[in-house]
Amino acid sequence: MLARNGDVLAANPEGLALYAGLGSWPACRRNTLRYVFTHSAARSVLGDWSEAAATSVANLRYRTAADPDAPDLCSIRDELAAASADFRLLWDRHDVRPRRSGAKTFRHPAVGDLVLAHQSWHLDDSSVRLSLYQPEPGHEDRLHLLTLGTGVAGSPG
Repeated sequence: MLARNGDVLAANPEGLALYAGLGSWPACRRNTLRYVFTHSAARSVLGDWSEAAATSVANLRYRTAADPDAPDLCSIRDELAAASADFRLLWDRHDVRPRRSGAKTFRHPAVGDLVLAHQSWHLDDSSVRLSLYQPEPGHEDRLHLLTLGTGVAGSPG
């Protein structure tokens, strides 16, 4: 579950494990936008980093258009503008679009490539988003390996 500014409000262990390294950040710093633009693993973990980055910024612009002075949105925008030239370039394109569902590829260092169907639901006033990832056919075993690596499932056999 994510706040409109990308803060991770809740995640199961597999969800955190998909974004390799995000779980090592303090809970108060876990933010998907921050991850995309500042985490050293993001460019290798996100199968199409350029698309993930562009989509993230366009979604932030979409949220900001509805509430331009919101402290939560301004704060992450300003932080990333100071930290990342890539963020600044994308912000300056002025692309505006909400987050959509679709397929996402992760190149996880422990289990390899995972292609997952991604669906998002906006709860109540759209300030909170629930995201669900399901493996595409042929990727179930890799997701299971990720689950085993998080300690969620018991040891095999």
